[in-house]
Amino acid sequence: MKKLIITTILIGLTSACFPQKQVPISEMTQLNWEEDLTYLNKRIQKEFTSFDPTVKPQFEARIKKLIEESNSLSNNEVTFKIMQLMAGLGDGHTELQVFGHDLEFERLPISTYYFEDGLYLLGAHEFLTEHMGSEITHVGGLPASELLGKMEALIAHDNEFEILHSIPSYLLIPRALKFMGFTDNISNVTFTLKNSSGKSVDITLSALTIQEYLDGQWVNYRGINGISPPLSATPSEELHWYEYLVEEKTMYFWYGSVSDQKGKPKIKNVLKDLFREIDNVQPEKFVIDMRRNSGGNYHRSEPLLKAIKEREWLNQKGKIYAINGRRTFSAAMVTSVWLKQQTQTTLIGEPSRGNPNKTDNVEHFKLPNSQLRIEYTTRIKKHWPELGNADHVPLDIRIPVLFKDFANGNDPIMEYILKN
Repeated sequence: MKKLIITTILIGLTSACFPQKQVPISEMTQLNWEEDLTYLNKRIQKEFTSFDPTVKPQFEARIKKLIEESNSLSNNEVTFKIMQLMAGLGDGHTELQVFGHDLEFERLPISTYYFEDGLYLLGAHEFLTEHMGSEITHVGGLPASELLGKMEALIAHDNEFEILHSIPSYLLIPRALKFMGFTDNISNVTFTLKNSSGKSVDITLSALTIQEYLDGQWVNYRGINGISPPLSATPSEELHWYEYLVEEKTMYFWYGSVSDQKGKPKIKNVLKDLFREIDNVQPEKFVIDMRRNSGGNYHRSEPLLKAIKEREWLNQKGKIYAINGRRTFSAAMVTSVWLKQQTQTTLIGEPSRGNPNKTDNVEHFKLPNSQLRIEYTTRIKKHWPELGNADHVPLDIRIPVLFKDFANGNDPIMEYILKN
């Protein structure tokens, strides 16, 4: 995200940090919290924007209540109650961020994904190799199926796909899991794993410093099983790349960000080369893959729209597909809206995590003592007014994300496109 006077979608971020030294969360006093909460309320009341006029008065009342309660709460509880307050504003772009290295919150050495058929362990430090690909059925003795409901009040979201997207990140932080009642302390968490044979086992993982987390020997499910990833999971340092699939007569464009990549060709130049190649090979299908595109500046997508509309032979039903996923957000979501509104594009995949009729610009600041980072919406816009209160961009074709496809190295979305 960059400071642009445009959208979050453009999403501009301005920092308004106090110059004082950060007070570690563990050392915050009630006075420190009162100062932070008072400052937070002042900024939100003055600058946060929403189509719902009731959220700011409710936020102010909850801030006052938290100030009164803060002396009887642990510092960890206050931190995550602030996160709940931000989530209560009902805006997927407005949140307290706890994943930055500056907070130094300990992490668990795992990587998971919440597929539509369950929560699975896909990566971890080497000592967990035997458990790769196991389903996580319980967290701290509670069914993993309860994560969605319990996290709903903690995670800022526009729809359930943001929660599904975010759960793997929150599973890394024992502090968050303790606050939500999945563990008794902030040092370790017990998981119940079920392997492919149906056998269950409990493992208790200890929290690591961020450096220990990063320095560990990592393994992943596909790597240890020799499973080749599909085209959409091809490792690449490029955020924008394309490949012509000769046998399928399909041009595939990986649109990984709606921001220019530092040290790489600008999006507009990548698109010039892409459409020069499209004109040369005359593909029967054109795929725009945005399933892991979390946004940027949506004006960067204007050359894409223009190029499609200039080619009547290409801009026809059944020829252009845009793949969405739960990570598709902000400017990428708006790009999907534009493709649907202005071209003959078919939207396919999994619904994106953004609301098409909310945020249009985002700023950020840090609280003066704790230095907790706050992001918040300052401008709103209805990008697709006809959708009314719909909380996500509707798809033409929805295809579930299942563990069995991941395990076999398949991409059912691309398989559907190429066969139809």
